[in-house]
Amino acid sequence: MQSRILHLSIRIMFLIVGVLIILTIIPHETPWKLSNVVRVINPPLYVDINPVGWGRIFRISEMVAVLLLLIGFALPLSAIHSLRQAFVALKNKKLVLFSAILATESFLFTLIPVSNDLFHDAKAGFLFMMMGLLGVTYVSIGVAPIARWLVSFGSLKAWILKLYGIARWMILDSPLIAFLTVLFIVEFTLTNIISYFVFEHIPHIQDSIAQVFHGKIFAEGHLTVPSSPHKEFFDFLHVINNGRWYSQYPPGHSLLLMVGVIIGAPWVINPFIGSLTVVVLYFLGKELYSPVVGRLSALLAILSPFILFMSSEFMNHTSALLFFVVFFLFFAKALRSGLFLHGAVAGSALGWVACIRPYSAAALAFPFLTVGLFQFLKRFHEVKKSIFGFSLFFLLFMAALAGFNVLTNGSPFVFGYELLWGTKANPGFGRGAWGPPHTPLLGLLHTINNFNGLNKFLFEWPIPSLLPATLLFFTGRINRWDVLLFSTVWFVAGAHFFYWFQDLCFGPRFLYEASGLLLVLTARCIEQLPALWSDVLGFTTSFVRVRVGSAAIFLFLITLGLAINLPPHVKFYSDDYWGVNGKLLKAAEKRGISRAVIFVRSYYGGGFVGNDPLLDNSVIYARDLGAKNKLLMELYPAYDYYLAVEDDLQRIVKE
Repeated sequence: MQSRILHLSIRIMFLIVGVLIILTIIPHETPWKLSNVVRVINPPLYVDINPVGWGRIFRISEMVAVLLLLIGFALPLSAIHSLRQAFVALKNKKLVLFSAILATESFLFTLIPVSNDLFHDAKAGFLFMMMGLLGVTYVSIGVAPIARWLVSFGSLKAWILKLYGIARWMILDSPLIAFLTVLFIVEFTLTNIISYFVFEHIPHIQDSIAQVFHGKIFAEGHLTVPSSPHKEFFDFLHVINNGRWYSQYPPGHSLLLMVGVIIGAPWVINPFIGSLTVVVLYFLGKELYSPVVGRLSALLAILSPFILFMSSEFMNHTSALLFFVVFFLFFAKALRSGLFLHGAVAGSALGWVACIRPYSAAALAFPFLTVGLFQFLKRFHEVKKSIFGFSLFFLLFMAALAGFNVLTNGSPFVFGYELLWGTKANPGFGRGAWGPPHTPLLGLLHTINNFNGLNKFLFEWPIPSLLPATLLFFTGRINRWDVLLFSTVWFVAGAHFFYWFQDLCFGPRFLYEASGLLLVLTARCIEQLPALWSDVLGFTTSFVRVRVGSAAIFLFLITLGLAINLPPHVKFYSDDYWGVNGKLLKAAEKRGISRAVIFVRSYYGGGFVGNDPLLDNSVIYARDLGAKNKLLMELYPAYDYYLAVEDDLQRIVKE
C-alpha cells in the first residue's frame, strides 16, 4: 500500500512539474523568443527563467541550464523498465538497431543549438523545444495512472471510446470525397483569411514581389517589357532592369500567378495551390503506404503552420511543393504500373518544379532518379514505357525553360540570377551575391539553422517536429519508401549546404519542398505506434488503448502548439513583414489619387507592388531620388506628383 502511495505521489510530482514547465514556455514575444525564458547574450552567457511568469527571476548559466535539462530527461528515462527492455531487444535486431542509431544521430544533429542573426536567437528555439519536450514527457508520465484510474469507471470509458470512435470515423472512415473536400475548404478558407487580414492581399517578400510583377508581365502578353527611359526610379531587388524589365526567376510560378492577375485576384493562387497540395498528399500517402497514412498526411498538412503561412503569401515554394508531390505520386505509380501515362505525368511535374526552382528540383530529384535508373536496369521491360514517358515530357519542359532563357537572358544555360548578380550567385564556396563569401563553416551553420527551424516551424508543437519521423525508425518496419523519403530530406539539406544564402521565411523555406515528405513520415509513424509500443517497448496494452492514448497525446500537442505559437506568428507577420505593408496603396486609394507619380522615400517594396509593368496605370510608384525626381516629372508632365513616407502623402507643387 505504501509503495502504491509513493508511486502515485511521484507521478503527481511529475505532472505538477510538467504543467509548470509548459506554463512557463507558453508566453511568446515573437514566434521564436520566449517571454519567461530569456538568454542574456553578453558573455558570460546566462539564462533568466521566470517560472509561470510569477515575477521571480532565476539567473543560471547556460551550461547549467543545459545540464538541468539533461538531468530532467535522465530521471524518468532511467526509471522506465520498458526502455531497458527495448535496448535489450534492439541488440538482437541488428538492422533495426542500425536504422535506429542512424535516425537518432540525424535527429540529434538537427537539434544542435547555434546562434547567428539569421535565426535571431536559435538557442531560444532550442530551449523552447527542449523544455517543451521535457514538460510533455513529465505530464504524460503523471497523467498515465490518472487516465487508467478514470477509464476504470465503465461509463466514462464508454464515453471516451465513443468520442474516439466519432473522431476515428471522421478522420479515417468517412467518405473520401467528403473528407478531402472538407480539408480543401478548410485550408483554402484559412489561407485566404490570412492572405487578407495578415498580408493585405499583397506580396511581402522581395522574391514574391518580383514574381508577382513578372506575372503581370505575362498577363500583358509579354515575356519582358521595356525599361523606363529613367529606369533607375524603378530598380528593385531581384528585378532585372537593364533595358528589359522582368524578374530574375524562372517562369514556372509567375505563369501561375498570371492566372490570378488575369482574373483580378493574384492572392488566390497560392491558397488554391496549398489546398490542392493537401489533397495530393492524401493520394501520395495512400500510394506509398495505406489510406490511413494518406488521410493522416493530409490532416497534418492543414495543421502545419509552415504550410499554412507559406500558402497564404505569394512565394514560389508553394507551387514547387505541389508539383514535387505530384511527381513523387506518379513516380511511384510509374514504377508499379510501367504505364507511359504515369511516367509522362511524373516527368511533366518534375519539369515544372525545374521551371520554378531549378536547384531545388535537382536536389529533390536526384535520389528518385537514382532509384529510377536502378529499376530501369533491373526491370527494363516492365518500366521502359514509363521511363520513356518521363524522359520525353521532362525534356520538353527543359527545352521550354532553355527557350525562355534564350529569349530573356540570351543563353539557354543562363538564368536570371546569373544575369543580374553574375556567377557569384551560383552555389559553391567563395561565392555570394552579397555578404561574406560562402565557406564550409557557413554551410554547416546554414544547414543546422534550417533543421533547427524545421523542428519548430513545421508543426509548432512543444516538442521537436522531427521526433515522430525519427521514432518511425525504431519500429523495425521501415521499407524502401521510408528510406527514400528520409534520404531525400537530407539530400535537399545537403544541397543547400553549398548555397551561400539562408534565411527563415515562414520557416526554413529552402527545406519547404521536403516538408511534404516529413508530413508523410509523421503520418506513417502515427500508424506504426502500436508496433513501437508492443514490439519494441514490450507493452501488452490493447491496440485500442494505444490508439486512444496516442490520439490524446497528439491532440494535446496540436492544441498546445497552436495556442502557444499561432498568435505570435500572426502578430509578427502582420507587423510590416519584411518591411512591406499596404498603407501607401490604401492611403492613395482613400484620397482618390489618380494620374499621379508618387515618389516613395520609405521602403520601395510597399509601392513597387502597385506598379503596372507598362507604367500606364493611373498611379505610378517610383523611388525618391531627390533632385533627380524632375527627370521623371518631365516624362509625365500631365500627372500630379506626391512624396510618400509610409502612408504620409505630401503633394509636390509643380514649378
